[in-house]
Amino acid sequence: MSDSSNDFPPTVTVLPPSKKEKNKKTLVCVASRFYPDHVSVSWQIDGDNITDGVATDSAARLEGEHYSITSRLRVPLKTWLTQGKKFNCTVSFFNGNETVYRSDWVAGVKGCLAEKYLKITNAAKLTYAVLIAKSSFYGAFVVFLVCSRKDF
Repeated sequence: MSDSSNDFPPTVTVLPPSKKEKNKKTLVCVASRFYPDHVSVSWQIDGDNITDGVATDSAARLEGEHYSITSRLRVPLKTWLTQGKKFNCTVSFFNGNETVYRSDWVAGVKGCLAEKYLKITNAAKLTYAVLIAKSSFYGAFVVFLVCSRKDF
């Protein structure tokens, strides 16, 4: 058994995804400052355990006198853009006598995918219509110039 005075449970932090990511979002869970390295990491979305899209370091890294480990959860954009959806990272830490659980979470943000999609497609339709109209006017102008040139 280990000496409990040397045991340090992890500090857990969940980092929200970067705004630069487009179709999928990656959440990062960092468990740090723990000793010994007897940990496992799990993810939950709204209380349901998730295994798809999860990538966890194969082993904890020793940093000075303590360990750290990182886990990533990749979710579809639509899942992240659900306001109030809870993304939770739980780290179980065995100190030699018992298992201690530490966790952190972030909430999904409100998204307006449908409105944004409609706005973009309507802008594209308007741009296309303007280009067709300009091309038609240009074509009519060229025909007018050619016809008026023949009169000389």
